[in-house]
Amino acid sequence: MHQRSGLLFVLATGLLQGCQLLNVQPELCTMEGVPALTVRVTDETGKSLLNRSTIRVQDGSYVDSLTVTDAALPSASLAYERSGNYEVRVDRAGYQPWIQKNVRVRKGECHVQTIELEAKLEKLNE
Repeated sequence: MHQRSGLLFVLATGLLQGCQLLNVQPELCTMEGVPALTVRVTDETGKSLLNRSTIRVQDGSYVDSLTVTDAALPSASLAYERSGNYEVRVDRAGYQPWIQKNVRVRKGECHVQTIELEAKLEKLNE
């Protein structure tokens, strides 16, 4: 009997330590809106092309789009608090359109789980 209780103590201690090792933090629920998607737009060298780019996201009949006019922005955020299966399109003059299909955004406990994308644009052949 004494061996069994000792084994149970070892197992319970190991489980508790395992939880601490995982360092699982609960999702923090806030009043802020969280974007489903954030998109960085770059050229093949990594230089930002976000300014003057148009980004369009679509999930079924839902569409969100914007044309960026602030050169200081690092990325564009779209589809706030909306989970879904998106097609993302980026257009910019002088570059080929960039399209990513089947971008799955899942709902978290409080907010959507934001997907971060980088659209690397290629120059049009002239």
